[in-house]
Amino acid sequence: VDPHLCNNAGLASRLEVWEATWEVGSRYLQRVPLLDGLCDVVDGLRAAIAVAPSLGGMFEDMDVDLFWTLPRLVMLLFAAAPGAARAELVRHVLPHRFAARQAEHARADGGATAGQELESLAAQCSAAFAALQLVHGVGEGAAWELLVRRAVRGATELGPAQGSAQVVEDLMRDVERWSLELQRHCPQDWNECSAVLVQCVTGRSGQRPGGANAHFRV
Repeated sequence: VDPHLCNNAGLASRLEVWEATWEVGSRYLQRVPLLDGLCDVVDGLRAAIAVAPSLGGMFEDMDVDLFWTLPRLVMLLFAAAPGAARAELVRHVLPHRFAARQAEHARADGGATAGQELESLAAQCSAAFAALQLVHGVGEGAAWELLVRRAVRGATELGPAQGSAQVVEDLMRDVERWSLELQRHCPQDWNECSAVLVQCVTGRSGQRPGGANAHFRV
């Protein structure tokens, strides 16, 4: 290495990449709630790949459809469990959609508190779960798989005559609206977030430590 740094071809660009990577790492790895949210979403995405293998192909090929499907799945994951760690990842990108954090109103678990419109989306998701279970006589797991496949494929497996079809389509319409807001509110934040998610999903190989049911950790 030439002691005159300007004489080292490519060094400046490598340092710029290192600095940018360090900044991303400081945001996603040093903030524990956000790290937990990231890991929770990655777990959900990996489970979705098992349900809809075509999603795995999108990740591997970096298919353009992935960048429509990914925000849709993030919002569906949130709607299914708004009290889970994943809410912090959504709050990171859509902070204005969450209640302001005040000490006297802070949640005991330190989690993000969704605003009224996001709570409405979560209630809509619960209604879709209930309709699928009631009409089709399936458990919660099977109902979730139907929703995941709908989000990935963009088409329902339910016939129009089936009572749950309209409830599912209403949910997916609103999930799509939220997915667009996720991308457009602050494109830089979402682009960074989606890049981290893609790297986490595609950058691991082999079995998770602790077996198939172990939670993903960065």
